Amino acid sequence: MELTVLLVLCLVIFIAYKRNINTGLLGIVAAFVLGFFILVPAGKTGLMVPISSAAGKAKLIISGWSSSMFLTLLGVTFLFGIAKVNRTLEILTKKIVFLVNGKKSLLPIVVFLIAFVVSAIGPGPVNGMAIVAPIAAQIADSEGLNPFFMMIASYAGNLAGGLAPITPSGFVASSYAQKGGVDLGYNLLLNMFIAFTLTFIVTYILMKGWKADEGCEVKPQQTVEKMNAVNWFTLGVIALVIMAVIFGDYNIGLCALTGAVLLMLFGAATEKEALGQIPWGTILMVCGMGVLVNIVGYAGGIKYLTDALTPYINETTAAPIMLLSGALMSAVASASGVVMPTLIPVAIQLGSNLGLDPKPLIYGIVLGAHFSCVSPFSTVGGLALGALGNNVDKQKMFLYFLQFAIGSTVVGAILVYFKLLLYF
Repeated sequence: MELTVLLVLCLVIFIAYKRNINTGLLGIVAAFVLGFFILVPAGKTGLMVPISSAAGKAKLIISGWSSSMFLTLLGVTFLFGIAKVNRTLEILTKKIVFLVNGKKSLLPIVVFLIAFVVSAIGPGPVNGMAIVAPIAAQIADSEGLNPFFMMIASYAGNLAGGLAPITPSGFVASSYAQKGGVDLGYNLLLNMFIAFTLTFIVTYILMKGWKADEGCEVKPQQTVEKMNAVNWFTLGVIALVIMAVIFGDYNIGLCALTGAVLLMLFGAATEKEALGQIPWGTILMVCGMGVLVNIVGYAGGIKYLTDALTPYINETTAAPIMLLSGALMSAVASASGVVMPTLIPVAIQLGSNLGLDPKPLIYGIVLGAHFSCVSPFSTVGGLALGALGNNVDKQKMFLYFLQFAIGSTVVGAILVYFKLLLYF
């Protein structure tokens, strides 16, 4: 039974990738089949027995749908969807870019910093990449900079700030850790910041970013759009939401949803426009996979997997192995929707089995999942590739992104093995 549910989980991910179907939808269907027609454990006894009541089976399956996670993802993406619709974030980032005063060598650094701030204040890696990547591509095209370099600057900045506790990805990681009794605090953000700041610095050096000033100066901007009252009001509401979460310890989902409704009441965006910006597919993927992972856990799949990994894991190898596991899965699946919900419970169980601190294992999973998410098969990599103009060789960029994902994952695993990367 334990092996069966794990194979079903792998099959769901494989079919979703091959057929381009939302993993969450397939996850819910798979949970239904497993819960209603295949044996599941009764209580905490570990005995595999069928639940006779259809209502009991349905209750078990539905319990895997996290209402708190749904509300948080809905609220945050709704709020920042409005900021995207009324162009608040776009105008803000463009204004910051114009401050480089003719220094092309500073543009990749500015893009990195913008991506970090935009991602960290709420949108997270995917939404942040969707916002910043088109701007980075436009800068690369207009100023004659390497488009791959500018996409990596955007990617690294988004990931450096993307696991802040108020972002959807940070919330997913923290919530699954808390379910296992592990409080990540701000250390997860610290690890991501260090890892992806180093990624950017190394890339800047290898790409010789400082030599960009050897050509012509940055073209003078013809017009600089001013922030209007709606833009300032939007920024003010976002700031209030962030302060309420950080200093007031209020629920981020409820605060973000309240802020979004307040913005709509004052005409910052229409309901149709704002709802159209919510990534329903991503929300369904995250929550739907939670339903399947819940059934996998009840059926003993997670315990089975941790028992299988235990002989190969010790204090030295645990984090690198989990990093590589997260990277391999994230190359073709969502880091927040599939990888973290699946592997974080495994890491916690492994830590319990081996008497290890589970935090390095969790950090390894999260780092690996995001080192490889620049793969063109993953959402972030796909957004980067899609943001590039038609004048760019997409096939060449496809290979560059794939090679970068593999290279950074291998280097990351080596650094983690020698304890040069994880801080907790």
